[in-house]
Amino acid sequence: MAKDLYEPEIVAETPFPQEEVQSVTQTQGTSTVATPTTTKEKNFPTRKIATELMSTALNTKSKKILQEFELQQSGGLKIGDYKDGITGDLRLTPNGLTARDKAGLTTFAIDGITGDAVFKGTIQSGSLLTGGITVEDENGTTIIDGLGLISSANFISGSYQAYNTVSIKNTFSATDVDGSTLSFTLPRETKVLVTFYANVWISSIDTFRAYYIKVGTSVNGSTTFANGQDYAQFDIEGVAVAMSSCLSLSKIFTLPAGVNTIKMQWAGFSDTFMELRTRGLTYCILGT
Repeated sequence: MAKDLYEPEIVAETPFPQEEVQSVTQTQGTSTVATPTTTKEKNFPTRKIATELMSTALNTKSKKILQEFELQQSGGLKIGDYKDGITGDLRLTPNGLTARDKAGLTTFAIDGITGDAVFKGTIQSGSLLTGGITVEDENGTTIIDGLGLISSANFISGSYQAYNTVSIKNTFSATDVDGSTLSFTLPRETKVLVTFYANVWISSIDTFRAYYIKVGTSVNGSTTFANGQDYAQFDIEGVAVAMSSCLSLSKIFTLPAGVNTIKMQWAGFSDTFMELRTRGLTYCILGT
């Protein structure tokens, strides 16, 4: 009966990484002699250190930019992803900076070539002007400079003055004062300050009667003597000697766009002539 033969298990050689195992055998005559396998000698790989890593310029751990970056001639930097109705974005290019909202409208833009800037919203600053910056209106007139508001450009005014004497007698209705008419044009509804002064003289010859002089303003043809409003009045009663007084008044009117006209008017009652002597009328356009 044949017997089972058992032979040792052959274990395959496992080389080191990146190495090849060489098996060496020798033949002597008709017999083969096997010798242990050999491994070629090799040193450990030389350590390599990267010197141009992005981390030397951009520290992702501290979230800081450590060095300067440059954009290509046609390059740019985009922040955000614009989606209509959802989100806006911001773009930085060699030509300037532009931002837009979720509706696609430009909220601000700075032109890197001309220096022009456009802002959709409110601009706030602790100081309005620096250096030689000026603000001009649509006609090129400077309205603000480094010293502040220019009154002659912001608050247009006009005036009338006279020193001659004019007289009236028993004039119960409003009478124009010759030469006192002033006109100006407003681009929109505007508040206007109107002031006047007048030196008046009256003589009473009857101690049992009252006499008066009214001085006021007419604005756009509307007389303002009613109910004691917008006029100054000088009354005397029971005095048989000449009397004089200085009348003055100021009021802010809201006037419409277009041409507006103001003038002095006066009225009075006396058996003798009443006199209007030195007088003046002034307006100053304030704004809306």
